Amino acid sequence: REPVAGRISGILDFRNLWPLIDAIKLVWYSGELTNEELGAIKTWFNAFLGDVTSRGAACQLNNIGSWCDLITASISAFIGNSDRAARTLSAAPLRLAAQLSAFSAPQLELRRAKPLHYCLFHLQAWICLAWLGRSLGIDLWKYNASLHRSIAMEARFIALNRYCFSDYGAEAKEYDERIAAAARCIPEDAADYDKIAALDLQKSPSIMDNPDYGMPPFWPALRVSG
Repeated sequence: REPVAGRISGILDFRNLWPLIDAIKLVWYSGELTNEELGAIKTWFNAFLGDVTSRGAACQLNNIGSWCDLITASISAFIGNSDRAARTLSAAPLRLAAQLSAFSAPQLELRRAKPLHYCLFHLQAWICLAWLGRSLGIDLWKYNASLHRSIAMEARFIALNRYCFSDYGAEAKEYDERIAAAARCIPEDAADYDKIAALDLQKSPSIMDNPDYGMPPFWPALRVSG
């Protein structure tokens, strides 16, 4: 049937499909899903990916485009379209360079009504995308553009400047935990890791399960290849 029209930002409601894909594969590996059932699920995901593509979310220059890359690459890998997954991840550094200004300020997110929230939301997308890329052999963690632009440097920009954001004061404790949680998900071999490691960030006692407000601890271990 024809896709239902809606706002492009609606793609964000499906940003956590990639952990679901991993769960489906684990269930299949356990023998609880037949090959036919897995094939039917892949057919659904293939159709869903076509709908995502038709909406033009990948053309968005803010966090929506980053989340779209995550959805596109993870589904493509799952359904066996390795070329598309590789193309999406290989082009991701160009997107990151366009989204970040000097010292890794996510320029479009800074214009939002809740700039700190959306800067962290943007960072979360790139952390997830980088872990996915590494599992597929394309290491976005190593990307380091001119003018001090990298994923770790974005985390550093947010951490250093959080006191200046209009939405920090009322939710300071929660934002501090979100920043610490995001920093914990950056691997030690990432470009500019030393810059974020040198900061005196609080030790997050637990990483929150709500994907809107923290980085669940199992995300860095997810694998969608194979």
